[in-house]
Amino acid sequence: MSAQNLDDPQRVRDLEQTNAALRRSIRRWRHAFTALVVAGGLVAAATQAHPTPQESPPQPDNPAPGQEVVIVGDDIIPTYANFARVTATPEEVILDFALNPQPFQAGKQEVRANQRIVLGFYTAKRLLLALGVTLQRHEKTFGPIEIDPRKRAEAAQSKAGRDDRT
Repeated sequence: MSAQNLDDPQRVRDLEQTNAALRRSIRRWRHAFTALVVAGGLVAAATQAHPTPQESPPQPDNPAPGQEVVIVGDDIIPTYANFARVTATPEEVILDFALNPQPFQAGKQEVRANQRIVLGFYTAKRLLLALGVTLQRHEKTFGPIEIDPRKRAEAAQSKAGRDDRT
């Protein structure tokens, strides 16, 4: 953005209003995500709502039939993470999420966690089942998810080579 655009007081007010609206929206999304993770019953209900024929919906700790959970997400701020660490105590599962700006850097690196979610084991298991169903659906639609970055790079290079020949 050029300095000329910021000389106009109306333009500055418009940008400030847009910024405030975006911040409110981000808070709503973050609250919705946190509520979704914490409300494990909703996660189980979501996986049960549309099971594919090959999979059986999760059974333990499902909400009662007809139960509806409504999430209010006015203050959520979404956070992107490309790194997650899972630890546990005898009573709970702890999920730490972070943004690793150098994911392929060799050697020791310090990554600052920006979100921590603490779950009971029942909710953690429902989350595991829900994530499994979600990933199965994604891979069924879009193909396998390769988590090894070297294999992803090799596949992209070989695909680019095939595309160049056509």
